[in-house]
Amino acid sequence: MTWLLSNQAQVLFAVLALGWLLLDLLSKGRWFTPRAIFLFALTAFSFGSWFNYFHFADTNFIHETDGFHYYIGSKYFRELQYNELYNCALLADLESSPEPPLSERSLRDLRDDKIVTASEIEQEIHSCKDLFSALRWREFVKDVAWFKNQMPAERWQKIFFDHGFNASPVWLLVGNPLTNASPLDSNLWAVPFAADFILVAVLWFSIFFTFGAVPGCLALIFWSLFPLSEYGWVGGSILRHDWLLFTALGLCFLKRERYVLSGLAFSYGGLLRLFPLVIPCLILLHWGVRGILAKGLSSSERKGTLELLIAFLLGCSALFLYSGASYGGITVWENFSKNSVKHLATRTGNRVGLDTITSNLWYCDRENQPERCDLSNRESGSAPSKALIEGSLALAFVALSLFLQFRHSLVSVGLFSVGVIPLLTSLSCYYYSFFLFYPLLYAHQKSLVVVLFMLLPLFQALSILPFPGNLTYQYASLLVVLYVCFSLLCYRPRAKEPEERAQ
Repeated sequence: MTWLLSNQAQVLFAVLALGWLLLDLLSKGRWFTPRAIFLFALTAFSFGSWFNYFHFADTNFIHETDGFHYYIGSKYFRELQYNELYNCALLADLESSPEPPLSERSLRDLRDDKIVTASEIEQEIHSCKDLFSALRWREFVKDVAWFKNQMPAERWQKIFFDHGFNASPVWLLVGNPLTNASPLDSNLWAVPFAADFILVAVLWFSIFFTFGAVPGCLALIFWSLFPLSEYGWVGGSILRHDWLLFTALGLCFLKRERYVLSGLAFSYGGLLRLFPLVIPCLILLHWGVRGILAKGLSSSERKGTLELLIAFLLGCSALFLYSGASYGGITVWENFSKNSVKHLATRTGNRVGLDTITSNLWYCDRENQPERCDLSNRESGSAPSKALIEGSLALAFVALSLFLQFRHSLVSVGLFSVGVIPLLTSLSCYYYSFFLFYPLLYAHQKSLVVVLFMLLPLFQALSILPFPGNLTYQYASLLVVLYVCFSLLCYRPRAKEPEERAQ
């Protein structure tokens, strides 16, 4: 099955899922068995479509380009850090294949994310060998050649224009030993690439075990059909779903009132990618506001709050210190911070979020559109009013969500709090797999889930239709932000919910 046919099948599955939701609302408990059978079958077909029923786009299941960044970047992190990946890979490529010569090569300079000719930074490129021991350099050259042989020549040339290795030092705690223990010329080469499949399996087992069959099926259907998190983005790469797993585990443990485990899972998942830290922070903020405005919490709630807070803070502190001690002290976190700021400041085509919408309004290209900059007097994304709009919307969302969920369970707060992420930052589209948490609210917020599935075919249309430039992600950002705002309007506050019994 081709990817195009798979996309068409996914549109059909999305329409069928929406039909099931509408029927479930209207049936009022009737026809339970046939509806359940249909839902399970639809879930299986939808999940199969995520990886195209094992008919991968290339000859094997691995993601060569993303895998290159995360295998090479993690295995040789001590030598490359965040800025030398392309310089050193280019030099290694020239050693094994001198054509085309250095003078005809171009690449992204990861120090400032600008595209340069190799001749402009020739000295930096040739100094790469000094970062390696002789043995490590020979191994590095072989590994680079291995990835080059996995892909067409055109794709290999494009790999040097990507945005480098951007994982956090906490990610390296597993990624670095895993890649070093799995040489590409051994029988263990596939282990790092297969690890993500295990993470995905644990993710969905945990969700089904904790939230039950119907919410779990709806979440799996949505995640499988959501084009922003499709397999082609990072599927088959190395540990690219770990943050999603541990964020989900934090919510699962929270639902089961395992507050210490929840705090630890949130700390690890959060420090893998940083933006998931929004969820535990809003949960703790919600509890704090309740404690102040509701004249205190019950003894069990106070105990749970304290356990979650202490475990979360201790987990973050331990991971921060241990990862720093393992990879260069506080310097590695400083370098990661600088790299993250640089990466966020670079305009890329697949970003989704409020910032993508406002940046398009404020952005002016002085080289190609000087008249727009002169007329509007707006620099690229730096206008104070842009930050004011984004900050005001994010603050309003947090305040209103705290008010609406004042008497709701903490797991509902955690699931709902993902909505603030698109308002605070603009992420690469594949991180929007966290939208799978919305369908888990189906037990008591059915309207939210129905509206989300109504939007799903629109997201799919954006991925199929040939929109010019970056309009696909601007429209996707608009749909995301509109849904997040609408979710507040159609939220149904009611008396305090008892924690749902784990199904």
